[in-house]
Amino acid sequence: MAYSLETVVAEKFQTMISRAETNSRMKDFYDLYTILQGGKYNAEILDEAIKATFKNRQTNYMENHVAFSLAFAKNPNLNIRWNAFMKKLKIPTQLTFFEVMDYLQVKLKPYWENLK
Repeated sequence: MAYSLETVVAEKFQTMISRAETNSRMKDFYDLYTILQGGKYNAEILDEAIKATFKNRQTNYMENHVAFSLAFAKNPNLNIRWNAFMKKLKIPTQLTFFEVMDYLQVKLKPYWENLK
């Protein structure tokens, strides 16, 4: 059974929120970034997938969640993990964790706010 792109994003987003600073899966951040940058998703379907995933996984909206903060994007431990992940990928462009989180925070915040 294949997952829709929107479901993949919803599940990775929920993991990003629920694990926050304890998330060691840098691939999830990278996948979210590349999928959302590609723009080949339906925003309405994504919104519904996020709502369903968060409901199924019993993850509730929280005002001022750390994942949408500057401190999260600058978290030293997450940045160390990110740099190790990027080194392992061996891709020519060196994306920083801060750049990825800055983008994800802007793109995902409206979906997060829709969970209120």
